[in-house]
Amino acid sequence: FDYDYYSYPRSFTPCFSTCILHLYQIIRSMADGPFPVGSNAQSKTGNNIHKYLEMQRNHKDKIQTLASQPQHVDINAFVKHLKFIPVRRKALLYQYIKRHDASNKKDDLSTMPPMSYTMITDSTRTKHNPMTVTTITKDGSIETTNFAKCGDIIMSGPSSETYVLSPEKFSKFYQEVTSSSSSNHNSNNTDAICSTPAAVISQWSPRLVAKYTHDDRCVTFTAPWGETMLLKPGDYLVKDVGDEGCYYRIGEAEFKETYDDPLEDF
Repeated sequence: FDYDYYSYPRSFTPCFSTCILHLYQIIRSMADGPFPVGSNAQSKTGNNIHKYLEMQRNHKDKIQTLASQPQHVDINAFVKHLKFIPVRRKALLYQYIKRHDASNKKDDLSTMPPMSYTMITDSTRTKHNPMTVTTITKDGSIETTNFAKCGDIIMSGPSSETYVLSPEKFSKFYQEVTSSSSSNHNSNNTDAICSTPAAVISQWSPRLVAKYTHDDRCVTFTAPWGETMLLKPGDYLVKDVGDEGCYYRIGEAEFKETYDDPLEDF
């Protein structure tokens, strides 16, 4: 080394340990610029090392944050790596309730008991002014958000998770148990648009279901209604009946409560 370059006098002859110390300081300070010069050289080198280590910690935190964020996937490409098998849904009973029995707030769904359903009868709830319905599963995660308009059905599952069904899908997936006229259920609702069964039972025909077990991280995909849907390890994907390329998620706890045990492994 030419010690004149680093402001050391030529007469200065450091011992071996001092050379090693200065060499260490030079290498550690390269990340933030040239070796500091002057009487404050040691403190400046310490600051450079501190900044370098802080930069490394921040970089590690960013990587961990990115790794924890769900990756959005193309569901049609994603399902090619999953095994779908037919699984029967349990024949569960859902009771009809009036939306205003427990609350005066029209959009408050928190009072819906488990295993119940209701109908949107507010004529102001149109395609351009829908009611927002957020599905929260038993583990506390937000599964998805959907929008309900007048005539749509809102279901409350075993974990009180609420979700939206169109009248067409409601009649496809559920069978009437007892009938009742609209006046029996909606005597206080002047905007009732049609009769609703007092109770319905979910159809137990097999559905094509796959279990997500191939990764240890969450992913998101676009649900059939156009909103983002979360899929976590251990959750299930159900192929929508009659709609090619349409899939929706069922949480692990909700699946065990609403579907029979599969006859084969996923």
